[in-house]
Amino acid sequence: MNAIAFPAAPTKVPPDLTRPSTAYRYRILAILAGLIGFLLFYLLLIGTVIYAIIWLAENPPTLPKDRGVIIVIVAYLGGFVALGMLLVLLVKGLFKSQQGDRQRYVRVTREEQPVLFEFIDKVCDETSAPRPHGVYISPDVNAAVMYDTSLVNLVVPPKKYLVIGAGLVNAIGLREFKATLAHEFGHFSQKKTTALEQYVHVANRVLHDVVYGRDQWDELLDSWCSLDLRLSFPAWGLRVVVWVLRKFLSGVFYGINLIHLSLSRQMEFNADDVAVSVAGSDALVHLLYRLNFGEQCFGLTAEELSHAAEHGLYSSDVYYHLTQAAAHLRARAKNPNLGVPPAPPAQVFDPEDTEHGPPAMWSTHPPNHEREKNAKRYYLRAPADDRSPWILFQNADTLRKKLSVAFYADFLGKRVKEVKDNLSTPQKVQAFIDAERAETSFDPKYHGLFDDRWLQIEELENLPEKPTVAQLPAFFAVFPPTDLAQRMADHKRRQEEAHMLEELQSERKATGKSFSFRGRQVPFQKLSACLKLVEKELAADQEQFGLWDRLMYAAHYRAAEILDPARARDLKRRYAFQLRVQHWILELAGHQFKMIEQLQKASEKNLNSDEVKVLVETFSKAAKLLERCHSVARETHCPEMLNVPDGHKLSAIVVDPKRPLPRIRSRSQIDGDQIQALLVCYQSTIDRLRRVYFKGLGNILARQEQIAADYLATVRSRPSG
Repeated sequence: MNAIAFPAAPTKVPPDLTRPSTAYRYRILAILAGLIGFLLFYLLLIGTVIYAIIWLAENPPTLPKDRGVIIVIVAYLGGFVALGMLLVLLVKGLFKSQQGDRQRYVRVTREEQPVLFEFIDKVCDETSAPRPHGVYISPDVNAAVMYDTSLVNLVVPPKKYLVIGAGLVNAIGLREFKATLAHEFGHFSQKKTTALEQYVHVANRVLHDVVYGRDQWDELLDSWCSLDLRLSFPAWGLRVVVWVLRKFLSGVFYGINLIHLSLSRQMEFNADDVAVSVAGSDALVHLLYRLNFGEQCFGLTAEELSHAAEHGLYSSDVYYHLTQAAAHLRARAKNPNLGVPPAPPAQVFDPEDTEHGPPAMWSTHPPNHEREKNAKRYYLRAPADDRSPWILFQNADTLRKKLSVAFYADFLGKRVKEVKDNLSTPQKVQAFIDAERAETSFDPKYHGLFDDRWLQIEELENLPEKPTVAQLPAFFAVFPPTDLAQRMADHKRRQEEAHMLEELQSERKATGKSFSFRGRQVPFQKLSACLKLVEKELAADQEQFGLWDRLMYAAHYRAAEILDPARARDLKRRYAFQLRVQHWILELAGHQFKMIEQLQKASEKNLNSDEVKVLVETFSKAAKLLERCHSVARETHCPEMLNVPDGHKLSAIVVDPKRPLPRIRSRSQIDGDQIQALLVCYQSTIDRLRRVYFKGLGNILARQEQIAADYLATVRSRPSG
């Protein structure tokens, strides 16, 4: 392989390792039965509508000679139109094709990347999988099989494409990359289930179009219903029929997807087995572990590059910053092995850890600890290979540049031409990022006191605790407290305890009659008492933090006032700015939680009209609050910070001009696009406010440290007596 050693497969692989399990086969039968039942019902439904249209055509009504003739004609013709519209509703989803979005990816060919394709060929040979029809490189941390679905694919197998995420390439070793490809080719080899996947995709598309789709068909029905009742009564009859039909088909949609998701999890186990057979048990498990850390690095990189882009800086190599982000996360966590899986054969995933995400029945992938257990049921060892998969790519710099442009367009919504015209070296962009990090990174002496916490200062005037001038030197000598490291460690432990106890209480995860708490087994009946104890201790922590906040401000303000009243005014202005930004973050976060809570309720059941009004009212209030926040931001001026000149309007930082606020005018209905737009605007505004907040707080702490140093130097320089 052009001098690149191919990672060898493990030895003594059990012959039945990749054979589909009994559970797998049962789920195939279940979904096949469900699809056959759906097909028969749907064809019967379409046939009934066609029969009704033919019957109407063959049985015209006898026209009365009085005024009722108009009603009969409208009813007859309206019935024709209504049945025709119903037929269109039922069949239009059948003719919509769904194509994988390949435009945002970079396609590579065998001529461009011979080493990569030779590696892919070898993995295909080892897994007995067909070659992919094409290979695409995406900017993100991902790998997938992609194919198009249409009616033709119910008969003709679809072309399968392999998608390789460059972010994933950046995060894993060569053996783990082999496991990645083998897993995806495991899906390539699932011929029977792939055929079923096509049926499920078509059935889902049809059902989704009928149940949830809203297009010109619905607009036409609404227009008809808006006419005079003497002309629109057939439309109102059609509306009732469609409402009942959609309610029924939504249940069918639910059932098919539930069975399909169960099959999908079995397909993942089977694809994992394929990966284990050619790369070993540890390679797959370590891949899953590194994938999580890679996504954290990608999220941080996207956030920081988005901020740099707002200052006109676009990097020609996003993956340079992913590597820097990994180093930064490890340094911030004071853990050089963060994201590095433990050495084999140690267990990597803890079954007791709660994995965030959808409930198990709605998850397409099994939990990682179950995948690890499955991968190690036959423990197949293979030597590690930590070489970067980038060694397989020729002209990697050019490819990374193309992917960086795609990253900005796809993930940050930037125009391709704008990005290409303003590309900078990654070193220049990283220098900007490092400077921003320095301003938002607090001195290690605070031991996390200000990390992800809000200042507890109600007002800047008339603080109840104020050190006197005589007390200032002593205060600066012991602030922050010498035992702060231990206090913050205890506080973090209490937070973890509270999280664990809340999980036990809400999910009833306790097994047996007791649970472990502070080094001893406690009866489950005392869980509430333990939680109250921890919450009381956390409240005491917060009270102490608030006292420190107030003393910190009062002492530094008093010292600044003695040194130079202008410095005191500047400090007070900065605190006032912090408290205003903090207020809006908390206010918006509260309404964001209410919106998500309402959506969660809506996803669990069909809402009645009153519940829909509550949902709409919640989103309407949230939209008005966000509009008020943006209005205040336009009148708020920032103090000077790095890359923010004094007097810069806050709105220029926190309001994204490319995300206009959605208008919710109706009191009784709201569509999905409005909901999505509002949630995106909320998250964007909160994220930007948080960045400003911690940037400003870092600036305050640095200035306070200088004030304290200057004050103590002044005190020491005064003549004694």
